[in-house]
Amino acid sequence: MAQLNCHIPAPVYSAKSRRLGQKGMVTLRLMIGVDGRIGQVRVTSSSGFAELDAAAVAALQAGRCSPYRVAGVALEVEAAQRISFADD
Repeated sequence: MAQLNCHIPAPVYSAKSRRLGQKGMVTLRLMIGVDGRIGQVRVTSSSGFAELDAAAVAALQAGRCSPYRVAGVALEVEAAQRISFADD
């Protein structure tokens, strides 16, 4: 099976969220079009904090992927992505 090659920018982890101790993991589903553009993004497992969930969605929406190809034909695909918010 071919792999997806995507560039996803780091999500914004605001100073406010850090100060409030908001941490967690967001799991998302995304659709990648035949042109590699990321279309629909939805949260399938929330971090428990709306601001973190929104930052994760925004990061994926700003990303870009190479088209997913099978036998040279670009296909629309659905993928999952996890984004973690934690102080390092």
